Amino acid sequence: MTSCLFVTGKARSGTTALANFLDSHEDIRCLNEPKTFKPLIRGVKTGNRKLVGDFKWRLGFESVMKKCKWFGMKFPGFVWMLDELHGVVPHGTRYLFIERDIPDIVFSMVPRVSKVDIEFFAKMCLAVRWKTRKFVKEYPSSCLLITYEDLVSKPTKTSQSIADFLCVDFEGFNTSMLRTSSIGKGRRGFTPEQVDTIERVVEEVVADEKFFNRIYTERRDYLPKPSGGFV
Repeated sequence: MTSCLFVTGKARSGTTALANFLDSHEDIRCLNEPKTFKPLIRGVKTGNRKLVGDFKWRLGFESVMKKCKWFGMKFPGFVWMLDELHGVVPHGTRYLFIERDIPDIVFSMVPRVSKVDIEFFAKMCLAVRWKTRKFVKEYPSSCLLITYEDLVSKPTKTSQSIADFLCVDFEGFNTSMLRTSSIGKGRRGFTPEQVDTIERVVEEVVADEKFFNRIYTERRDYLPKPSGGFV
């Protein structure tokens, strides 16, 4: 039987690299933001259990067609709805989170947003980090948290952690596809003053539920709406 795996983290934190890496294993089918999960997202956001049921049926269909142990879906937007998601997904679902050095994330975001505000982007990263770690603490047996830096610079050790978490063969992963060239990109690309701004936010801001909800709302003013409609 195929189990469900959600791959998520702050956008630009390495979720795509992680999803592609997971998909290199014969026991894992991991899709990058597929249309498959759209009924699930709508169901979670609206409380429509029929849409959630449609997703569960599709999960069963994929298990027959793909003959895989894990059917994974990568979508950074999952981090904004973790509690709602966990309440409707199939029993045994697991979550694989990835974090990255915040200056690198912010640097990768700048060319892709409608308004550039380095301080706010740093706060957005903190909000996601807080929510992720809170969720991992609440559901430790269902979650694994890795860093992008460990994934690309320590692929053997990180692959072993992932293999143990998913109960798959460690040697099934293609570690040769991982590259370290993006590590430190933000610290190299930003001015020292910009890096100082980000680090000041990281040191001074205290994240909590209220902070997370505020950032969740305010982020819509900065990010362009994707074609799928899920911001």
